[in-house]
Amino acid sequence: QHRERFPIGSPAASRHGLWTAMLPFIEQQTIYDQLNHRGNPHGDPHRYTPISVYVCPAYPYPKVVQTSPQSYKRGAVLTYQGVGGSIMNQGEQIMNAGYGDLPKNGIFGWGFSRRYAAVKDGLSNTFAIGEYIHRDYRGGIYADVPGNVRAWILGANPADASYAFRVLQYPLNAKLDRTADGVPFNHLPMGSYHTSGGNFLLGDGSVHFITDVMEFDTYRAMATCNGREDVEYVLY
Repeated sequence: QHRERFPIGSPAASRHGLWTAMLPFIEQQTIYDQLNHRGNPHGDPHRYTPISVYVCPAYPYPKVVQTSPQSYKRGAVLTYQGVGGSIMNQGEQIMNAGYGDLPKNGIFGWGFSRRYAAVKDGLSNTFAIGEYIHRDYRGGIYADVPGNVRAWILGANPADASYAFRVLQYPLNAKLDRTADGVPFNHLPMGSYHTSGGNFLLGDGSVHFITDVMEFDTYRAMATCNGREDVEYVLY
């Protein structure tokens, strides 16, 4: 339908992103048609409309945040993120961003749409989407629920923080604080409320449970489309 292209992760600041683009394909055409796709989604009434498949059943907190001192935390939450590659220091193109530099080697990214054929490592070898539930563990405004989880409708903040995809720079379920450890927002680790790992969707549409003990270089290599990294891996 889209000439064998994946959706754009985050098109630009304060715009709809990946998760809005997916609505027609998960039986949410009515909501999709009601959105102003050229407008700022931060003020859209559907910000508070929960999408059941956008929240993992293991997520133990409310699916909709109605009130919060921080306005950017409000809305119907999303417990998944697209995979936006990894900074491998192998000559990949990188967009400098104040909320964490963004490589252009993942299936999803900032301001571009990835062709299937450009996934040189193979769709069955490349992460597309993973679970994401990060919040700080040592207090502060990012420790309160929903932490660093955002509403599905928000593609990005008014600057260069992506709310649609994540750069894999840290291990799955890494116990890191955005504030105390100085981790850039775009690089916060993927994670879940499952024991010992999390579910990932690969580019070919298959879903696999990835364990916390997967070799880190392999984990990062599977975040990229065209690295052709010489690694071995096992999917469960």
